Amino acid sequence: MAEKRRREDVEEPDLSAGCCEAWPPSRVESLDKLLQSVREHVLSCKHPDANPVNILIEYASANLPALTAKFFPTRPRISSNRALDSFESCFGKTNSSSESSSCASGVDVLDSTAGTPFTRKKQELSPPPGALAEDNSLWKLADTREYPSGSAGDYQRGISKRIGFPCVANFEDGMRIEHCDKAGCGYSFAPRNQQWAGTKTTPKDEWHIVLCGTKADGLAPPECQFSGGRRRIFIDELLQLPLAKTAKLRREEIIGLALYSGPMYEIYNGILQRRYAHWNAFEDKHHFPTTLSVIVSAIQKVGSVTPLNPGHILYRGNGGLEYMPPCFFDGDDMNRRGVTAYTFQSFSTSLHKAIEYAKPDCAWPMVFVVEPSKDPLSGFANISDFSQYPSENEHLLPPCCFLHPDILHSKEIPQQGKVKFCHLRVTGALQSYSLEDLETKKKQIHMAEFENRVAELRAQLEKTALKHNAEARLQWPSEQKHISK
Repeated sequence: MAEKRRREDVEEPDLSAGCCEAWPPSRVESLDKLLQSVREHVLSCKHPDANPVNILIEYASANLPALTAKFFPTRPRISSNRALDSFESCFGKTNSSSESSSCASGVDVLDSTAGTPFTRKKQELSPPPGALAEDNSLWKLADTREYPSGSAGDYQRGISKRIGFPCVANFEDGMRIEHCDKAGCGYSFAPRNQQWAGTKTTPKDEWHIVLCGTKADGLAPPECQFSGGRRRIFIDELLQLPLAKTAKLRREEIIGLALYSGPMYEIYNGILQRRYAHWNAFEDKHHFPTTLSVIVSAIQKVGSVTPLNPGHILYRGNGGLEYMPPCFFDGDDMNRRGVTAYTFQSFSTSLHKAIEYAKPDCAWPMVFVVEPSKDPLSGFANISDFSQYPSENEHLLPPCCFLHPDILHSKEIPQQGKVKFCHLRVTGALQSYSLEDLETKKKQIHMAEFENRVAELRAQLEKTALKHNAEARLQWPSEQKHISK
């Protein structure tokens, strides 16, 4: 009982809820004095090159053990080195060793093992309505949007809840119909990240370019659409690649990967996140369920045979205008921190390419950093062998993976601006099926339905036979014949 009272006395109050009155007055006064001393210590540094963050790190590393022992005695003691590592993981190294380990771009991407997970306040990464970014004069609320993601519940529901179910009878034929016959096949668009000199393409043209090398009308696509490292795909040749044989990829799966690696990725992701012009064009038509299911199957197969190399780092730039929702860092009502990514998540081994996609001159630049070997079931698939842009060395995650924040820190990119780096932990999509799984499920569903119908019919026949005395009536003719003899 005494132990229970002692724990209640030292329980940390919720300051945001205005509960600090529950603390003994002496402790409130001590906390005020501590905060005042920290403030005075920071302001007392008059050196022109002094960085307030570095000052705070040094002060916290020296005083954090005493602080935790005095105010929160029931919590584990934190050493000075551990505390310093935690702060450095979020704000960057403060000693000369960090400068020597910086890459050519001026970015020192910290290993996620260098410090402990640190939760930033949501105000720093998820701006409240009407807020302005203090560290970026280009911030405009109307120019930014929330990252296309959902809750942990969306992770459990899976991709089928967003796009529907595929045509299992013939996958390739279902894909062809979605691109060439269904409404929207003539929708004209151009990818945002390519300079196509004003030319555009359509889903129907992209299908024919991948399968035949020409557009739907038989003409060759404009040469400007094959700039930037794009190559022409030959499906039969890709089927003979060692990776295709090791992963046991089917023809339709290679077609799906080739389509995604080209301009069609914008259509697919626009449908998955349900916004922008691409979603408006297909919202009331169809959502490419067969094609997207085939691509998910291919990613699952390639990811299952992709070796995990410790120290292998992947990066993803978020486009500079998307901020993370509050639950990503603060957690939901069940304290689950992270989000379910609605779209395919494309990562690269190139840090410079990720920074370019993050757009440091925009309002909300962020780079995701992942080490796949730390999450063996994440499901990363290197699709460069089947890509129309093989030089991008693209590693792909299927939709509805769960992204969990591990470590966050910011770095100033020379002549560009500040970029936030968020180290992620990834949980692979829960409901991610291969084509063989879908076909097996279809057979099992049909067989189970057939068995149920047979059992139901048998029960109805037995009931009818009993009602009309069928057994006796069947025996009566034989008995009459026996009597007549």
